[in-house]
Amino acid sequence: MKMQMFSTKYMKWVLLFFVCLFLTAYSDTSVDGAAQPVQCSGNWTVKAGIFDFDGYHMKDANGNLSGYGIEFLNLVSQYSHLNFTYTGYDKSWNETLEMLESGEIDLVTSEHKTSKRQEKFAFSLPIGMSRTILSIRSNNTRLHSGNYTSYDGMTIGILAGSSQNNYLKKFAAEKGFSYRTKTYANSRMLADALQDGRIDAVLSSDLRRTENEKTLDMITSDHFYAIVRKEDTWLLDEVNYAIEQMNINEGDWSNLLFYKYYGPVYSSALSFNSRENAYIQEVLAGKKHYRHGEWRPETIFLHRKRRAKRHPARLFC
Repeated sequence: MKMQMFSTKYMKWVLLFFVCLFLTAYSDTSVDGAAQPVQCSGNWTVKAGIFDFDGYHMKDANGNLSGYGIEFLNLVSQYSHLNFTYTGYDKSWNETLEMLESGEIDLVTSEHKTSKRQEKFAFSLPIGMSRTILSIRSNNTRLHSGNYTSYDGMTIGILAGSSQNNYLKKFAAEKGFSYRTKTYANSRMLADALQDGRIDAVLSSDLRRTENEKTLDMITSDHFYAIVRKEDTWLLDEVNYAIEQMNINEGDWSNLLFYKYYGPVYSSALSFNSRENAYIQEVLAGKKHYRHGEWRPETIFLHRKRRAKRHPARLFC
């Protein structure tokens, strides 16, 4: 009798083992048939595509990653069941989109909405605001902001596959100047071409951190997003939940990241009193700022002896 009870209990455990084994074998497929990444310790491991983009995705000599995009994904990881591995740093932005479409990676960030992309990919909640700008070398004295006659005939470097290229034609037509374009694979090649004099200006997002450049004109501003394949609804839900929690718990996190990696910068040669300098330091720390993405003649008032001294907001940005 005891042997029969032991045998029955043993068979139950064996049956339970094979049931678990069966469930584990099929746990990498979602209800709709879309493949899911490996789940470890309750979290899903997701492959994020990161392309070399100074200020947004950066890697130092020791292989350490930093930038707006990296910190965004770190925050998402804190507020979701997602762990991210990073790949594609040696790829171009356009190539990472191809990797996402083919299933080599699961997610890409810093994307703007276009009708063509919305046919292929699902977009998250907004993860920031960026501007499409024309920038020139800081020592360029031939091109003058707002003087569109001076723009006529200039050569503009553009990034292959960027949605921002679509805005240039309309902008030039509205302002009445002609131009030529040269296409480059990545932002570093764009920057080098500008400094070498092969092009007169760069069309890019202000998410590209610049050196020895100044803004010639702002064309438009818009939100940018994280994107996934359309069938990966579970992943989109996780990312959106994390963004919602970040918006509740992390304050103005997107502007803080923008100021951390892209500015503002002001000249120490300018003369400010101690109160004004303290205000500027608060701006630099992200505690006070203008609304990023709006190109209006906003002003910052610095009070001295009960008189408002007006400084253009662009001075600090």
